[in-house]
Amino acid sequence: MPDTVIKLSKEQAGNLDKQIEKNAQFAMHKVVTRKFTIGAVGVAGCDFNFVTAANTTAQPKDLGIVIPAFARILDVVVKTDVTFAGTSITAFGVTGGTQTGGVELFASADLITKDAINQVAVGAGFTLIAVTAAAKHIWIGGAPTGGNWAALTAGKMTVYVTYIDNTAE
Repeated sequence: MPDTVIKLSKEQAGNLDKQIEKNAQFAMHKVVTRKFTIGAVGVAGCDFNFVTAANTTAQPKDLGIVIPAFARILDVVVKTDVTFAGTSITAFGVTGGTQTGGVELFASADLITKDAINQVAVGAGFTLIAVTAAAKHIWIGGAPTGGNWAALTAGKMTVYVTYIDNTAE
């Protein structure tokens, strides 16, 4: 079957372009990415910091109610911006969930070095968190290996949370 060609006047083409742009802006305004920073003990310029302790017990950080009611989580990515370092620190495990200590988003991965990434599974392995009438918290956990929290002297990561806000007008 041959292609059908529709001829538009300049005015019609201009109106169509404006409508396409308006529709694209409307669709994309529902996609939201929020950014948070988490730093080692005493690291300045962070939204959250891990606290000092003489142990290696995981410390979950509640980023707050990040996902609105009826929203769908699209992605959560954690990237190390500054290497986590300190006496005897050999690894820094990072987890992500929607409840304290949760791993619904991703299990522990070593994010000790700059540019290391942990994220929701790519492809069929990731089951989307169900859309519910309740807003959701995002929790990011960290745990040093080889040395305790008190030995941690540097490190900073950025958390990117992307979701579709189904209530946006």
